[in-house]
Amino acid sequence: MQKFLKNLPLLLLVIFELFLGVMLLVDPVGITRIAIIVFGVLILLIALFQIILFLRTKTGGTRLIIMMALAVLTLLVGLVCVFMPDRIIGFFEVLFLLYGIGILVGSVFKFGMYLDSVASGMRSTVLLLIDAIASAIIGAIICFNWKSDPALMWRVAGVSLIGEGLLGLVTLVAAFLKKEPKSIDIE
Repeated sequence: MQKFLKNLPLLLLVIFELFLGVMLLVDPVGITRIAIIVFGVLILLIALFQIILFLRTKTGGTRLIIMMALAVLTLLVGLVCVFMPDRIIGFFEVLFLLYGIGILVGSVFKFGMYLDSVASGMRSTVLLLIDAIASAIIGAIICFNWKSDPALMWRVAGVSLIGEGLLGLVTLVAAFLKKEPKSIDIE
C-alpha cells in the first residue's frame, strides 16, 4: 500500500495525460472550449469570494477600492470565459504555448520523481528518466512551434500525451512488479 501511495501522484498524472491526449485527438477545439468554461467557473468562484471579502471588510480607503476593482475584473474575466469561450479560442496559439509550458512543468515533476526513486534505491528508474526527458523534448518542441496550425498542433500534443502516458504507465507497472528488499529491524 505504501508503494501505491508513493506513486499516486505519478499515477494521477499518467491518467490525466492519457485522458487529455485522447480528448485532444478527438476534438481539440471542443476540449479547449470545455477547459475555458471550467476555468471561467473557477474564476467566477474566486470573484465571488473576493466580493464577499469586500462586503465583510469594515475599513475603507485605497485598499478597499483596489480589492473591489480586482473583484470586478475577475468577475468580468470569468463571465467572458463562461459565456464567450469562442472569443478566448481566438487566442489558441497562446493557449498552445501555455500547454507546452505545462508539459515542461510536468517533465520537471517527472524528473523530481526520478530523483526520488534513485535516492530511495529503486531499480527500473530508467523508464521514469526517459519519460521525463521525452516530456521535456515534446514540451520544448511545442513551445518553439506554437505559431503553427493550432488544430494540428493540439493533435500532435494529444499524440505526445498518449505516448507520455503509456510510458508513465509502463514505469508504474515496472515499479509495482519489482520486489522490494526485506529490511531487518535491529533493536
